[in-house]
Amino acid sequence: MEAKNMHLVGEYEWGTVYTDEHDSNAGGASHDYVVSLDGGGRCEIQFQHGPRKLDTSIQGILDEHLLMIVADRMRAFQDGPFSHPANASVLAHVEAASAALRERAEERRKRGVLGTNQK
Repeated sequence: MEAKNMHLVGEYEWGTVYTDEHDSNAGGASHDYVVSLDGGGRCEIQFQHGPRKLDTSIQGILDEHLLMIVADRMRAFQDGPFSHPANASVLAHVEAASAALRERAEERRKRGVLGTNQK
C-alpha cells in the first residue's frame, strides 16, 4: 500500500493515517489503512474485503479485532503504573462498542447472513 495513492483520514501525535478509496460495493468502507509514523516507520492494516465465506475475498482483520487490541492495552495500563480515569473511560466505551458489534453479528447469524454481503 502506497500512502501517496491514499486519502488522508487524520493526523495525531507522531503519525498520520491514510486509507484507500471507500468501496461503495462493500458497504462504503475502506479496507486498507496506512499509519505513517513521524520517525519514518509505517504500519499497514488490511481489513477483511469481501464476504468471509467467499474464497476470492481478501482476508483481513475485523473491526472487532482492533477493539480487542485497544481494550487489552487499556486493561494493561489500568493494571500497571499508568492507571488513569481516562483509560477506564476508554475501556468502557470500547467494551460497549464490542458488545454492539457482537449483538449485530449474532442478529446476522440468526438470519443466516453472517459472513455474506446480504443485508
